[in-house]
Amino acid sequence: MASHTLDPEVVRLLIASGWSPSRRVNEEQFLKYAPGFFPSNRVREILRSFGGLRVRGLPGSELLEFEPDMAEPHDKWCQILEPIIGGEFFPIARYGQGALVLDEGDRVFADTGGAIFLFGRTFEQCLELCLLNRGSSLCVWGW
Repeated sequence: MASHTLDPEVVRLLIASGWSPSRRVNEEQFLKYAPGFFPSNRVREILRSFGGLRVRGLPGSELLEFEPDMAEPHDKWCQILEPIIGGEFFPIARYGQGALVLDEGDRVFADTGGAIFLFGRTFEQCLELCLLNRGSSLCVWGW
């Protein structure tokens, strides 16, 4: 992923965690954790660039782990999330105790266990929210 699309402070935190703009890992190793989900090209791009990274943001932020293994068990989760998102989505990371999923429109949603939040209209906005505490989330569903 090109660093010019990312906030410079996000890039600094990513690099401190072992990322580089030229980083490439085999995304297939991460796709096996999410059977029943169909990754878009954007999901594959994100997992190739960030898969396996554990990124600590600024103080007060949660650990961001690019491991889509939180998808299991996903049956009930999918039944709740699909009508809210309104399309295909794929789990891309863990954030704190929840999961981050990317939809086909590049929006990122967070499942916190009791509510679902829109964490960014783009993946880059989500990184700013998760790592820099910059921006705001929007609760789109709660129980």
